[in-house]
Amino acid sequence: MRRIEYKEAISFLLPKHYSGRTPSITYAFGYYEDEALKAVCTFGKPASNNLCVGVCGKEYSANVYELNRLCVGGEIKIQLSSFVGWCLRQLKKDNLIIVSYADKQMNHNGYIYQATNFIYTGATKIRTDKYVEGGKHSRHYNNTKQNGLRKFRSSKHRYIFFACDKKHKKKFMNALKYTIEEYPKEENKRYVLGEYIEPLILKDGRPYKPKEDMNLSFGSLFSGVKLEAGTIVRGNWSQIEYKVEHCGNCADGWFVTGRRPSNPLQTGSFSRLGKRVGNEILITDPKRPDDRLLVVRESAQARRRKQMEFDL
Repeated sequence: MRRIEYKEAISFLLPKHYSGRTPSITYAFGYYEDEALKAVCTFGKPASNNLCVGVCGKEYSANVYELNRLCVGGEIKIQLSSFVGWCLRQLKKDNLIIVSYADKQMNHNGYIYQATNFIYTGATKIRTDKYVEGGKHSRHYNNTKQNGLRKFRSSKHRYIFFACDKKHKKKFMNALKYTIEEYPKEENKRYVLGEYIEPLILKDGRPYKPKEDMNLSFGSLFSGVKLEAGTIVRGNWSQIEYKVEHCGNCADGWFVTGRRPSNPLQTGSFSRLGKRVGNEILITDPKRPDDRLLVVRESAQARRRKQMEFDL
């Protein structure tokens, strides 16, 4: 276990973490096995100043940092909580107040935080924020370019940890503005590596796809890709199905993103895709030789085209 550079952390996180975006990182730590990076934990300053003030007041707002990413690439030889505990001990010299969230939308309850003695202070409310072009934080919202769009925010379990000496811990605890509650105990599920949450944008209370987002890295569907919008796919190790929305090329193959028909708030992304053989699409990652993306059902357009080809 050791502190790592920003670039190393990001290159590990982006292909795996469900958020699909880059956080603010001040501290980054890695867990290695045989010199191979197996897990990453990062801490950074929260984007919202109101969040910093809301924990222990304005006096200690500068001490508030967020544990904003925790990701493990497969099985590891130690408990993940042991790695998180080690990371927290590295921060004690800076006397920090660490806040972290477990996303209820992803069926997370924060058992890692419970195992490392975080304080549980309840769950945030479901809400919406002003939507900013390019997926930026709402603090960048320009009132002169109001678009009337809102971004959905799911409810999250909120945990707090005082990474500091005894003197500061007493001060922070006395200033804590949240009520300490019992730990939540519900079924916990791991997300599939490579799945991510695509932001749900609302217009007049309904899901909406902004035109300005159609050319982002997870952008518009274009000719020449292997799947069409509307195709139903799933990983060969999972029964969760996704309806393809976007496809595109990437540095090491191609990718698809989709949304669960039964739960439009949950999206999935499959990258490093290769050759299609029948209803199986190979994964080019050498570390996942047995993984496949399965085509469960072609889109209606693809089925009609095949029928036309057969008729001809």
